[in-house]
Amino acid sequence: MKSNRILQCILIALSGAFFLTMNASADKLDDILSDGKIRCGIMFDVPPVGMRDNDNNPIGYDVEFCNDMAVALGVEAVIVETPAPDRIPAILSGRVDVGVASATNSLERAKSVGFSIPY
Repeated sequence: MKSNRILQCILIALSGAFFLTMNASADKLDDILSDGKIRCGIMFDVPPVGMRDNDNNPIGYDVEFCNDMAVALGVEAVIVETPAPDRIPAILSGRVDVGVASATNSLERAKSVGFSIPY
């Protein structure tokens, strides 16, 4: 039952990230599936949400969220370190496919990108 709830949350987040992003191409999901990877922009300066372990590997809730999305889509997760000021520019430039990070949904930001339901 819990895994179904997690999968529902992942799918809601994906739909928000893919289908509500104004400047993204309509076939972003197809691109991700054909590339076999999803590039997630994650901040590593917000423990326990995003950080690095003693071996400098990305860990945290947002990393796990990206990994879960990748599993749900059947693709590889690629974690891209994305500092706070670069979250939206990274999406708009295509450097990342989705931003998995906390960001306040403001009117100004909503002019550029869509937001999923907060997790």
